[in-house]
Amino acid sequence: MPNKVTNKNNIASNSKTVRTKKKPLEFIDFIDDSSFSDLIPFSNRFHLSAARSDLRKVQQSRDTFDVIVGETASHDNNRAKHDSLDDRLLFLTDPKILVQFKQNKDGKRRIVISENNYDETTLWRIHDAYRVDGAVSRSLDTMVEAIVGRKRTSLILDTNDYFDNDEDEVAKLDEIKNNDLYRKYVRDISKINKHLNMNNYEKMILSSALIYGRAALLIEYDKDALVDNTALPIALKPLSSLRMGRTFYYEDTWELAGIEYLDFREDQRIVEPYRLVYFVNKDYHISPRTLHNGYSILEPILDISETNTLNKQTNIKEINKRLWAAFLIIKYHGKSGKDITNFKKHYKPGMPIISNRDFEAEVHEVAHDLEKLIAQGLDSDKKISRDIKIPIMLTGHDNEQTMATAGTVIHSWINFTLETQRTTFRNIFEKQWIEPLMLRLINKNDELDKFLAEIEFSDDSGSGSDDVSLDDNNNDSNEESNGSTSNKQGFIVSDKEARILDPIDLPFKIKLKFTPFTIDTFLDKVASVLGLVRDGIITKLMALEELDRKQYIPEMKLIHEEQQALFEDMMQQEQQQQEGQQPNNTSKKSDIPGFPKVDEKLKNATDLNKRKSKNSSSGSNKTMRSL
Repeated sequence: MPNKVTNKNNIASNSKTVRTKKKPLEFIDFIDDSSFSDLIPFSNRFHLSAARSDLRKVQQSRDTFDVIVGETASHDNNRAKHDSLDDRLLFLTDPKILVQFKQNKDGKRRIVISENNYDETTLWRIHDAYRVDGAVSRSLDTMVEAIVGRKRTSLILDTNDYFDNDEDEVAKLDEIKNNDLYRKYVRDISKINKHLNMNNYEKMILSSALIYGRAALLIEYDKDALVDNTALPIALKPLSSLRMGRTFYYEDTWELAGIEYLDFREDQRIVEPYRLVYFVNKDYHISPRTLHNGYSILEPILDISETNTLNKQTNIKEINKRLWAAFLIIKYHGKSGKDITNFKKHYKPGMPIISNRDFEAEVHEVAHDLEKLIAQGLDSDKKISRDIKIPIMLTGHDNEQTMATAGTVIHSWINFTLETQRTTFRNIFEKQWIEPLMLRLINKNDELDKFLAEIEFSDDSGSGSDDVSLDDNNNDSNEESNGSTSNKQGFIVSDKEARILDPIDLPFKIKLKFTPFTIDTFLDKVASVLGLVRDGIITKLMALEELDRKQYIPEMKLIHEEQQALFEDMMQQEQQQQEGQQPNNTSKKSDIPGFPKVDEKLKNATDLNKRKSKNSSSGSNKTMRSL
């Protein structure tokens, strides 16, 4: 036997056709593989070439840091050919796309390509999380409805100036609010918003921005808005965030240059800012080279939502479908296959079995964790609400313990999270919609000179619109413009117009106002307001405004005037009596305080049940009594 084994080994070693079997790669080799990224696998979901760059190369060679804004250091130009695109900013060079940037016709400003934070797979995961998971959609929809408000948003006047004390600011604000010219623009913009159903579009753009990180409304004008500065919007079109391609910004200012929308024709895919209301959620540039892209509010709860959906769509369904009752195992001792087939045909779960055949039946309970899965789903729903930053009691998760502290929790949420979100939304909306629209209305109404005169008159510092900008050679930079220049909106306008076409120069601004969010009941609010009236802190008219019952203010003013007239009449009669003069014929002796006739007049003047409003809009007595 040993000789045979030896011979076989010799034959195998001498033969060239014998193939040796490769040793299988063990699991530990995969972990220690040289191609394994230094980043955690979680980051693979993000579409970041900068984040996926070779970190070992950066650590081993300090020369890598010589790469600055897409170009290598002068002393190492040869290495530029070998640098990957991950080490440099990507500039737009395609002439077919560059020509679509109409606000950069001269082509002097270089345009940088900004990367999306998410790849296509992750975007669809985010899409499915909102569409499928009720906890996600309920929490996000509640957040949007709370930000926008239960009523339509409105516009109010505010000041652009800064003041050293509150008294000066209040005085200036009162002056602005009483200015008919300013109020006219508030009315005009409010009409346009109502005509375009802006309240609905506010919810659209806010929802998409929170879901995907960015969203946009396309503005359609009645004229060419780039050429004609009197063009006004006639329609708004919400762009799908999933169909937005690359984002571009200017290298010199980092301002948004435009976005790419894939549903448009190839030669019209670039949409520039003057045609957009572009909302970006958390545009903090946390991930490198992702400016103007933003982050989804669903990112922290994406895996939780998918696990929640898996339990609801598969695990809980299977338990209810297959494991709701015990399994029955029947051991049939007969040998006839026909008998077994006939038995299976007539067997029905839950029904008694009567047979003269020899068989045994065993009941087997199958263990499952339905209760644990349901409890896990409830905990996941609560975590989703918390991570979206909305109180769990507003999403239907309430109990005695949470309701006891609901007022404090919601009050803190209103003053912190909600107000912060509203301020962010207001800043974007005013900058990209209200201010450009106001400037277009000023030009359309041909009232540019009025505002110019007002700005120049109020500019006491001498550093206003008459300043001359000089270049590096101390020459007037406006000489080459021949009395014209381009403003921020892209219009070719005169220097006189360009000086005031910046809303920050105007003495007023139009601000977006949201409906107050309150958690107090009407009776609680009435009790607190009446206490302030009783202590003399506020008047009755102020109390009606605080209670949102402004329709009764005209009626209350009329009552107040009549009471004041009666009081003055009584004071005059009392003074005449003290001086020993005869009362006039219009008054009688009984018209003095404490006498029946005076008391009856006061009662009739203050009894709303016996009065009818002169203005139908002020409400009826029946409505008042029903409150």
